[in-house]
Amino acid sequence: MLLHEIILIAIGLGLEIFAIVVCKGAVFSKIHKKTLFQLIAIFATWQLVTVIIGNLLVGMLHFTLSDSNESGKFLLQVLSIIIFGVIAMRMLFLAHKNEDVIESREDSIKVNNILQISAIVGLNGLVAGVGFGFMETSMIHQLIVLLSVSVLAVIIGIYVGYNYGYRPKTRGYLLGGLILLVTDVVLCIRYFN
Repeated sequence: MLLHEIILIAIGLGLEIFAIVVCKGAVFSKIHKKTLFQLIAIFATWQLVTVIIGNLLVGMLHFTLSDSNESGKFLLQVLSIIIFGVIAMRMLFLAHKNEDVIESREDSIKVNNILQISAIVGLNGLVAGVGFGFMETSMIHQLIVLLSVSVLAVIIGIYVGYNYGYRPKTRGYLLGGLILLVTDVVLCIRYFN
């Protein structure tokens, strides 16, 4: 997988983090640096951990399919494209669903609540890690790009939510889903042309 494809997928995944964190920023009366760093630590760390686990799962299974022949490698690439397509569709569904958020001021975060939310986001990271692994993507490139995008998604999401409320979350899901969908089409063209 090429670096620009990794970046696009990371941005698509990061926009889910952005959408979630926008809702947190919308309820703050003031943004505290400690809270911001806690959110960055939780979301960025969990995103990296789940992607690593996804890659490791593929590493354990990979030798049986891809090393045997070219048809095994082709199957893994098809599975990877399906994985990224499913993540894109999920994000587009979340954008369409557009659940309302009850805004009430709260200046601290409930770590247990944030951990539960990041666990759900982490499922996308896990599945994306499997998809990256199927495409034999460099793990160091994945981790550097995902870490950077996750940190930016939290920072931008908090400030956008703080300044504009929770409404931009739908655009985050929509844009993330569209970016992943377009990247999926690009991968199809590149790998199956």
